[in-house]
Amino acid sequence: IIDDYRGIPVLSVYGHLHLDESFGTDFDWVIAAEIDKSEIYAPIYRLIFIIVGIAIVIIVIAFFIGKFLGKVVSKPVEHSEAESFSFIANMADGCFKTDTNLIITDINDTALKVLGYTREEVVGKMTCGDMCGTPVCNTANCTIKKAMKERTTVVATTVAKDRNGKVIPVRASCSYLTDADDNIIGGYEILSDLMTIDEGFLNNMADAAFRTDKDLTIQNINEAALKALGYTREEVVGKMTCSDMCKTEVCGTDKCTIRRCMATGNTVVEETFATRKDGSSFPVRAACGPLFDVNGEVSGGFEVITDNTAFMQMVETADAISNGDLAVEVSKEITGRGDA
Repeated sequence: IIDDYRGIPVLSVYGHLHLDESFGTDFDWVIAAEIDKSEIYAPIYRLIFIIVGIAIVIIVIAFFIGKFLGKVVSKPVEHSEAESFSFIANMADGCFKTDTNLIITDINDTALKVLGYTREEVVGKMTCGDMCGTPVCNTANCTIKKAMKERTTVVATTVAKDRNGKVIPVRASCSYLTDADDNIIGGYEILSDLMTIDEGFLNNMADAAFRTDKDLTIQNINEAALKALGYTREEVVGKMTCSDMCKTEVCGTDKCTIRRCMATGNTVVEETFATRKDGSSFPVRAACGPLFDVNGEVSGGFEVITDNTAFMQMVETADAISNGDLAVEVSKEITGRGDA
């Protein structure tokens, strides 16, 4: 590459024809060719420009595609606070969500109807424990607290209470909610089978429980009830009425708790004494509620029996203390030990 007479870099090529050697002439010719350097590199520059242009177009297209997909993917996150639980409105089961302090932040109409509250009374004002009133509410066994603490789903069968104190058998399925940074922001609970009862409900209860048909014949009973009353499942299910099995003071009378709850549609609670198979009796608190079929008609009843023996002993002890009887016995016991 040299500069030509114009001062422009050119690529020069020349070659001898060797006429003197080939034809014996006294002269020789030379062929020379030149091309500007800019002409040589023009195709290369053009190719570079094309490649850069294509790259820019690809980057621009990728940017807009990424932006579009980003909006689609992130949309649930962007609206999580306002809309993450809007789906509960269309759920058949009762459902609500809470913050980390268990204050209810959203609830569907099914749960409100079953528990007897209005949205204005509940959202932002009541805790799930205040509203549901299950035996585990406001305790260390709270299902939503456990779900948030262990980051897992917790399912429990229990009984809730509506605003009038009516006992409702439920299966509570609870889990936790997180924000975009995976921080716990609350929990949610789905209450299933609010107006019906299944076999699993009784079997999973710690307290003695059974269900009957409209004629009071026992259709199912859990192990706790069988153990408390001293019967076997074969002796009871489909053969005995609740009156035959429990033999309380109100059984077989117009004060029968299950008959009353089926007649009124409300929960009935009675404190009485039940009689075991061996004839011994013990104090109980019987909570009874009606069961309904899919048409909303009464199909039977259920009864949860809580052994009140420990409570009655506490009452008797308190009475003894107030009357000074226990003080005398304790004094005698201390004196006797001192003499020994």
